[in-house]
Amino acid sequence: YLDRAWQTAKDFKENNVEQRLLSAQRRRNGIYDTNVLQDISEQGGAAIWMHITAGKCRAAAAQLRDALLGTGSDKAWTLSPTPMADLPPNVLESLVQAASIEIQKFQELNGGVMPPDEEVRQLLTEMRDQTLTSTQEEARERCERMEHKMEDQQVEGKWLLSLNQLIDDICTFPYAIFKGPVVRSRPTLKWVQTADGDYTPEASTELRLEWVRVSPFDFYWAPHAENPQDGYCIERIRYTREELNALIGVDGYNEE
Repeated sequence: YLDRAWQTAKDFKENNVEQRLLSAQRRRNGIYDTNVLQDISEQGGAAIWMHITAGKCRAAAAQLRDALLGTGSDKAWTLSPTPMADLPPNVLESLVQAASIEIQKFQELNGGVMPPDEEVRQLLTEMRDQTLTSTQEEARERCERMEHKMEDQQVEGKWLLSLNQLIDDICTFPYAIFKGPVVRSRPTLKWVQTADGDYTPEASTELRLEWVRVSPFDFYWAPHAENPQDGYCIERIRYTREELNALIGVDGYNEE
């Protein structure tokens, strides 16, 4: 099945897409297509490329980099909680119990008489509003912590480096491929506490989430697919020794 899918996708791309990719690459590099160069030569023209396309691509890439690349307050994304956080079932139960306690106190002070319905409704509304306010504040704090964690994962996972490479593809080719997160085993340095209480650096490895720019020439798909979820996708990967070593210990790969 894999051989058949690969051959089908490869034939489709070679017949429908690859020449367009090569043409786009030549225009970006300031090189005429062979047939165009031949026509110019036959007519006695000068094969001078004005690099207009390359200039437009560089200008577009500069604007995208200015908008998309950045860290801290300059990054192009942020997290925020929903305008009204949902109250978990256990919180709702706690509200009912707290309201019941307040009603019992009222009865004890008033000879067992139940408080008016309007006061009960007001009490429940106030308690609910207070809980919603504290829940919303907690949601904002959690979003802030998650935002810092995600940004740290992006920095360690080469997000900005790969996105920087992807921007050139966006401005050059009909499509661009951004893959991730990909799990890789990377060397790292940690400070470990010794028996005497001091700390010493220790080399180890850890699994990291990384993002990768994939060359448009190495990406293939089912001819009937209209989006990546609509059919199979195939990436042609050339592994270096270092890249293969980085897969040791990663789930889904045979270490041997």
